[in-house]
Amino acid sequence: MTVISINQAKQQRERDEAELRRMREWAEQLYRTLEVVNERERELVNRLGTNKPTGPEVA
Repeated sequence: MTVISINQAKQQRERDEAELRRMREWAEQLYRTLEVVNERERELVNRLGTNKPTGPEVA
């Protein structure tokens, strides 16, 4: 069993909380970036017409 001081435990907790905040910020940035990418993809699909029917079934 390892014994650590209260001070060491407090410092580790502060480091862990800071890292958790950083991870959440990164995740939020990734979500926003993915939204931009998805919107751009929709624009390109619409512009290319790849989501429009073609051929004899078009009336």
